Amino acid sequence: MTKKIKAPGKLKSLIIDRRRWLRGCGTGVLQDESGMRCCLGFASLKLGAKEKDIIGKDLPENLDSAFIRRCRTNNSWLISLAENHVIIFRATHINDDISISDSEREVSLKEIFASRGCKLIFRN
Repeated sequence: MTKKIKAPGKLKSLIIDRRRWLRGCGTGVLQDESGMRCCLGFASLKLGAKEKDIIGKDLPENLDSAFIRRCRTNNSWLISLAENHVIIFRATHINDDISISDSEREVSLKEIFASRGCKLIFRN
């Protein structure tokens, strides 16, 4: 019997825990070895990626094919199809930018995620 993986659906809201948020470091990864993750790392996990699979990866589109299929099935903007490439680039650039404050970063990321129908919430 084949085990069905439930598709997580569209990303409508996302909580980012500031204590585990990897940001402002110039270049980033979805999650580093210490468990810190960028905004797209949090989003990837919420959409069904496994924590072990996002470590050291730079973009959700570089995760395993099952995750990519689930995202495409659910029309997730996390996978860099042509129309989403600019949005993903902006999110990664803002998340990793060393020249802006965290408050500026949060406002900008909230706007980006909202433009894709997702409410971004920062806690702690």
